[in-house]
Amino acid sequence: MRGNDELAQYLMMRALALAKEERGLPGLGAELTGSYRHLVETAAVWKKLAQAGNPLLREYRSILEEIIGKRTEVRDPDAEHRKVQATVHRALEFFKRGQKSLVFCVYTKTAEAIRDQLQMAIDRHLGEIRDDVFGDATAFDNFRKRFFNRREALFSLIQDHPLLSELRGGRVGVRPQVALTADHLRQIAALMVAQAEYAESDKPDRRLLIAATEHVAVKSWRADPEGVKWLGEVLRNCPELEDRVADPRWLEAREPLSRSERAGRAKRSSDPEAREQSRDPLEAEETDVRAQTGQTKGAVKDAVDSWVGRLREDAIGEIVAPYFRQGLIAASGGRQPLLAKHHQGSLAEFNLETRAVAGQVFRRILMAEEFLLRYLADVEKEQTERWADYLSERYIKPLDGHLESLRDRVHAYLETLVRAKENHALLSGYHAGAENRNVVQLVKGETQNRDRYFLGFNTPYRPEILVSTSVGQEGIDLHRECRHVIHHDLCWNPATIEQRTGRVDRIGSKVERERMGVSDGGGPTLEIAVPYLAATYDERMFEELYRRAQLFEVTLGGDMRVEGRIDPDHVISEHRRREKLGIGTDDEDIGVETEETGVVDLPTDMIERLRVDLSVWKSPGA
Repeated sequence: MRGNDELAQYLMMRALALAKEERGLPGLGAELTGSYRHLVETAAVWKKLAQAGNPLLREYRSILEEIIGKRTEVRDPDAEHRKVQATVHRALEFFKRGQKSLVFCVYTKTAEAIRDQLQMAIDRHLGEIRDDVFGDATAFDNFRKRFFNRREALFSLIQDHPLLSELRGGRVGVRPQVALTADHLRQIAALMVAQAEYAESDKPDRRLLIAATEHVAVKSWRADPEGVKWLGEVLRNCPELEDRVADPRWLEAREPLSRSERAGRAKRSSDPEAREQSRDPLEAEETDVRAQTGQTKGAVKDAVDSWVGRLREDAIGEIVAPYFRQGLIAASGGRQPLLAKHHQGSLAEFNLETRAVAGQVFRRILMAEEFLLRYLADVEKEQTERWADYLSERYIKPLDGHLESLRDRVHAYLETLVRAKENHALLSGYHAGAENRNVVQLVKGETQNRDRYFLGFNTPYRPEILVSTSVGQEGIDLHRECRHVIHHDLCWNPATIEQRTGRVDRIGSKVERERMGVSDGGGPTLEIAVPYLAATYDERMFEELYRRAQLFEVTLGGDMRVEGRIDPDHVISEHRRREKLGIGTDDEDIGVETEETGVVDLPTDMIERLRVDLSVWKSPGA
């Protein structure tokens, strides 16, 4: 630290030395290092400094007040707080790599400051990429609406196709016994014409085409024993969908699969914590950019013939090809819908509500600004016919620095929903989490329905960064998508740190999944950061915390690795060797400082006598 930051810490340490003679000021040293916002707006010692009997303490407070300044709409003092910015920088680097992170704070105001600074940093980062690639926010928004518009090639690729299943050879489709014929193709074409959608259109409505195909298929299968059997298999957990698809109203919106909460139905409660500028990515689906349709339409029969010809010969036929007999549709070897190809087995386990929510989360992930700018910023924006190819390729390819692709992450999320399907309360929480809006989410004591944010953090969707006070340090699973933990506020009890870390250090964690895919036993580790301000009271707190943790570990049979003062270079690599201590606590504060801890380096022979052998006992002859 340099300049005012260094001076502020120096003054606080001087005040700490003087405060020992004052009543009510013993915790002064810990109040500054977390954030300026906590110190000035909530810390009791800040108010007591102004009433201190020692005039130097009052003078120090006046100087600090001038150095820190007031928080306004255009200025936040914590933008210059070195520890806050170190935490923000670390979490931002994880975000840039597409990795989630969990930040723990003791004080609510500090957590709020970190949330605000993180959101500003992420907005700047995404804005720089957006402006560099697209020119401005409006151009990007228009691109996203076109990208996912139901008249673009990509639309059918990211929709749920519940009537399809995986066949031999890895292809997605229907069995030959129930495959549709040329007569069914004419019925589909007739439905398109009846909805005033014509084959001459440059960009026909793909949602309507999918719905018409499903409608014709279900009506046909209901009259055939093999078809009835097929419907029983693919819709075994959502049989009510059969009646919906057979209803002519299915053609309007494929509700609830393509889009739910429409047509006067009750809406799910929106995110109460959503930022004003946060929007639902699914809104991009509703933009209907109708293309010019070409020549004037002729007779109905001619219009139907035109549709039959186009579906049989044109690339758009790949949308309906999986439903038809081999050879009837020329584009039958085209792209396969992603959910049906990679996740149909999991989706088939859900009831209709959960299946609809899972499909929405899948599409929200792909439509979110942070995803598009990570994965697809280099797409040739004018070559719309290539967009679906880009997404198909990158969906199964891990980002740089990742061992899991987005397909792997979505599959893990769907497996979680399968395991939760008998727990209605848990499943309801995942449904609410599907509506989360914020990339950075703060969870504190006053947060309403905070389970939705915890559960959303366990999915590939939002939030990407979770900032939590002590309400999230025990009894919560946050391990499915995160392997980075930052303990921003220090505490005197190492068990509190381990209790927090235990939120992501669990069976079935992201770390465990990724390490299972590495043959040599290596792979990523759980990364734990405990930042502190060197040469300040913060460092003393860190050193004492670390020594206590080491003493506990030695007592349980570990190695004594501390000699004298903490070596900063050693601390950097220490997280690789200290992933698990197996301690827990109910503490929700920084604990209590002792004047002198009495912790010193122990002689080697004493360490050996203190060490506890926790191995399974064996008889001497074994």
